[in-house]
Amino acid sequence: MYLGARSDDVMVRIMDKVKDKQRPDGSFTEFFDDKRVRIEVTLSEAELDRLGITNIQSLRYLKLAAFQRRYFQFKLPTFDLQNVGLHRALEGWRADTYLKAGLTGLMAGVGQGPLLLGLERNREGPGVG
Repeated sequence: MYLGARSDDVMVRIMDKVKDKQRPDGSFTEFFDDKRVRIEVTLSEAELDRLGITNIQSLRYLKLAAFQRRYFQFKLPTFDLQNVGLHRALEGWRADTYLKAGLTGLMAGVGQGPLLLGLERNREGPGVG
């Protein structure tokens, strides 16, 4: 999954790893029980300037905690599946989205849950162009 375009100041790439240690001969180590995720963050020159990184020596002054806080925020959502009706359907959609696309997909509204649940507004109603 990519977040941001290659030309953006910040681009994040998230990968589910199913194989590791790929070798020039084409062999690799395959994951069976373990699942790994790889996260890459690409920063433009402008973004590096904002962080005060102008050359290799300036990395000495980079505050790693601030860097992590800015680009790597890990959160664990909770879901309320005890309710009934519409609330339960929406929470079920949120939980399913999280399992398929992770927190980033959940925050981005991947799949637009209300549309999947048949809750799309009537397009012929007032205020619709």
